Amino acid sequence: ERSTFRACLTECFNAGNGVSALKVVEKMEDAMLKPDAGDVHLIVLALCRNNKEEPGLWEDAFELLLQYAAGTEEGGEAARGVVDVVSYNAVLKCMGEGQRCEDSIRLMKLMENDEDAAPISAHPIPNMATYHAVIEALSSSQGDKAAEIIRSMPKRGIIPTVYTFELAMPTLLKDHKRLDRAVDLLDMMHDLKIVSPTVFYNKAISALARVGQLEPATRLLSKMKERKIERDTVTFNALISACANKGRATDALKLLNECKEEERVELDIITYTNTIRACARGNMSIKALELLDEVKEIGLPLDAYVYTAAIDACAKGRMWKKALDVLE
Repeated sequence: ERSTFRACLTECFNAGNGVSALKVVEKMEDAMLKPDAGDVHLIVLALCRNNKEEPGLWEDAFELLLQYAAGTEEGGEAARGVVDVVSYNAVLKCMGEGQRCEDSIRLMKLMENDEDAAPISAHPIPNMATYHAVIEALSSSQGDKAAEIIRSMPKRGIIPTVYTFELAMPTLLKDHKRLDRAVDLLDMMHDLKIVSPTVFYNKAISALARVGQLEPATRLLSKMKERKIERDTVTFNALISACANKGRATDALKLLNECKEEERVELDIITYTNTIRACARGNMSIKALELLDEVKEIGLPLDAYVYTAAIDACAKGRMWKKALDVLE
């Protein structure tokens, strides 16, 4: 009879019909049969596949995993085996889609066999997909916890990948109070010898610059050079723009010169416009006009923004004739 029920559960799994799978379980109970690990695997996956059409079925899957594990712990059920990690990961993915952060952490800790968790024999050992599912569940609102989980992974023998960090970074970068956590993750990537994409650093530098944290942003720019992470126009423009907003002309000019030394950085009109703005606000009007001349010599396309920045520099320096020359 067990083989008959297994065939029915396989059909439910193939059809993604979790509701029917639960009915099969009821029939098994009537026949005095308890689902084994393979049965639970099929039931859980059928429920998770059906979850989008019938929201909440993942909760039945979660409860089934816990009940099965509890039965294994009590003894006398060890022959049923441990449900595989794929089933657990499917439930975790559903939890993430439903923003059930605490539930996903609870299930992960059961798998990790932490202090209050069940014996290791009751649950499968978590793998990379397990952590990705939990981090994804946390990534939209609990960046701190996501970062904490990433930091714990190497201790459990699982080295994070670029994708792991990509899941956690956006939420951290949106909150100015957690930007230091994002920088910590970049440092962790370096320590683990994981090559970070330039875009990770660019987004972190832009986020820091946007809230006026120029020193941390500048340090991160220096780290890119030390770590041989390619720096591009976007990297420098974000910092120069922040310098312009703060009127830090000397820093903006230093960054401009650094740009010129970078073979792979192509200076654009935004680079010069922001540097000219920085000079205007930093009372370096003559230097601002020199930069405008430099733009013309290079042959970059001039726009209203660069002219506005140059005229603003003339106004702040009371150089009215020069302002008229710029207009001409």
